[in-house]
Amino acid sequence: MFTVRRPFVGLRRKTVLLLVAGLALGTIAVLPQAPEAASAHPRHEAPVRPGSLIVGLEDGKACTAGPVLASSALVRSAFRRMHAATRYVLTAKHCFSMGADVNMVGGIKGVVMWQSPTDDVEMILVLPHATSTAPYVVPGSRSHHVIPGRTIYDPRAFNDVITARSPHLDQLFFMRLTGTGNPGRSSAAFVTSGVTGGVFDRWFYEETPPAQRNSNPNTASASSSLAGPNRPAAGDSGGPVYSTNGIVYGVLSGNVYAWGINHLRYTPIDVILRQLGGAYHLA
Repeated sequence: MFTVRRPFVGLRRKTVLLLVAGLALGTIAVLPQAPEAASAHPRHEAPVRPGSLIVGLEDGKACTAGPVLASSALVRSAFRRMHAATRYVLTAKHCFSMGADVNMVGGIKGVVMWQSPTDDVEMILVLPHATSTAPYVVPGSRSHHVIPGRTIYDPRAFNDVITARSPHLDQLFFMRLTGTGNPGRSSAAFVTSGVTGGVFDRWFYEETPPAQRNSNPNTASASSSLAGPNRPAAGDSGGPVYSTNGIVYGVLSGNVYAWGINHLRYTPIDVILRQLGGAYHLA
């Protein structure tokens, strides 16, 4: 099982958090796209994706980025475009303390802005990249008409999970996460992706053990008897749990290997979105 730390108490005052307060409900549809081959080290390269590396600035602890969310709020202000391009990356709560600054891929910074009161999940705020354009003088304009410059905001995190397929688990590619769901008692295999253990795509539904269910009724479980080199390990906490066709199931919390069987623990995505009050959706 992954090492679990008790989160520090308290919240730093982050001016940027004030810009994303007061959320309202909304919806968005995302269309699937064809898989894209990954580079040699995609977990360490921008932009942030599910499966990317996250490192805490306080202690250097490494974890994995989970699914990426966007706000459902309809902001009608000067911050509208910035708000629309802001992203929120899920990971495990035992990774970083509330208000902690984190280093993501490509020098991208983030801050832990929310933690579940009951479950092992938290959310990291990732502000967009801003590019300012220069004012433009219309040619031939007698009044020297000037079109003012504007600031363009581009997201720094996307839901193209870093994944692979057996038997070529070392051949990484990007797959769009297109929706959320629950594997239920389905016999279909599903997948995890982490910075240490890599991709493991032979998880199957498992009834959560009574002891685990009593301590945290929201925790979901999976298991696999297929031992291999890509079992989840320390550093994989917070990574995405998803289907082979791009449906998000949850956020990885821990893994136990005993008697030849891997036992996975994760927080279901429907639990996370419910705790967030419907204020966020899959980006």
